[in-house]
Amino acid sequence: HSRVWRVPVPSDCGLAFRAARYIGFGADNRGPSSMTLHQLDPAKTTIVAGCPGAGKTTRLLSMIDDRLRAGVAPNRIGFFTFTRGAQREAVTRAMDKFGLEEDALPYFQTIHSLGFRQMGLKSSQVLGRAHLDALATYLNVGLSGVQAIEGGTESSRLGDRLMHHENLARVRCVPLRQHYEESHEDFSYADLERFAEGLRRFKADNDLLDFTDMLALFVEAGEAPIIDCLFVDEAQDLSHLQWGAVAKCAREASELIVAGDDDQAIFEWAGADVATFVDLGGNVEKLEQSWRVPPEVQHFAAQIVDRIRHRRDKRWRARDAVGAVYYPLDFDSVIDHAESSLALG
Repeated sequence: HSRVWRVPVPSDCGLAFRAARYIGFGADNRGPSSMTLHQLDPAKTTIVAGCPGAGKTTRLLSMIDDRLRAGVAPNRIGFFTFTRGAQREAVTRAMDKFGLEEDALPYFQTIHSLGFRQMGLKSSQVLGRAHLDALATYLNVGLSGVQAIEGGTESSRLGDRLMHHENLARVRCVPLRQHYEESHEDFSYADLERFAEGLRRFKADNDLLDFTDMLALFVEAGEAPIIDCLFVDEAQDLSHLQWGAVAKCAREASELIVAGDDDQAIFEWAGADVATFVDLGGNVEKLEQSWRVPPEVQHFAAQIVDRIRHRRDKRWRARDAVGAVYYPLDFDSVIDHAESSLALG
């Protein structure tokens, strides 16, 4: 999984220009960085591999409790998550469990917010929804705003789809053309290339960075926080670029603890690099009891996940409860079971 890339950048240039040079995003985009991604030392890595409802986050918090009791300062512990919702849950649970104020846990963050903080950025420097109208005019494309700035789209508009795929190439750290050829989209590569170049110019002209820029710039040129223990939750959902940020932060830490379940990886469409989690070396701690999934659902799920060729092998026990698998014929039937069900479409 190693990808190495070097680009000299003037030290006195603006952040957006520096980011554009590092992660250029033209036809030859190869992503960051001058370091080899995924230099994660198996000797100091623990993988907490758990089934659905096994209590992976609870286990991580228990391990944090052990470190605090051993004398590790709260501000020397990093706890990185993929989503803001998971970050807020982790902070709230840690405050309740350890009796700490939020200020005592500065590195309980999403990986994107880590990049924002470590690069000393201001909100005014971040490309956001307020810039979309100007960007749409500049590029002469329709941008509805449905396109999430952090990645992902539900829109059928060409501009939103171009923005989504331009960003995906960067978070995957692959050349734009390679990503285009793998995407099987119905727009032309010339459209995507023009969009990528126009977006790069727009950000450079306005000294703006998007979320992917700030993370790539952190991986390439940022200063990692001084932490002793690094915990990563939801690791199956991390992109190749986010793994680069983890690798950077883990280099000086004494231990890295990663939790996840590749069978629950649902963000590959948004750039998740599940293979890195599956191939990660280290001591493996398996959580084999689900407190959520009954046997009927476990059996149904096994028929799906057992078809996956590249996955971590796992055996786990279902919850001692009666469950059921429904095959609804309409959406109203799904709503009837919404509070206690997972809908698959």
